[in-house]
Amino acid sequence: MRYAHPQDNLTDFSPGEKYLVTYSSHEPSNPRDENRVVINIFDVRTGKIMRDFKGSADDIATRGAGVVTGVSWPIFRWGGGKGDKYFARLGSSIYKKQEKHLHRL
Repeated sequence: MRYAHPQDNLTDFSPGEKYLVTYSSHEPSNPRDENRVVINIFDVRTGKIMRDFKGSADDIATRGAGVVTGVSWPIFRWGGGKGDKYFARLGSSIYKKQEKHLHRL
């Protein structure tokens, strides 16, 4: 199976290995612009992108150990056992819980 994410810098699997999370950071051509970050969540079986997060590095940045370009990796924490029911991410000033249901996104 192929997972299309150009210039992928980091990867991680959900605990039940149902989802693959990829990360890339892109430096702008104009020095005044911000670094752009792309995070994709793929269904491992189909290779389909189930959810994506795009924004500036500041929007997605977190604080903590394992920091790469301002992002603590792995960026998501999964819950719900092997079913990978929920995921959440900790931002610089927020905590976002996502009820996964990725198949409906």
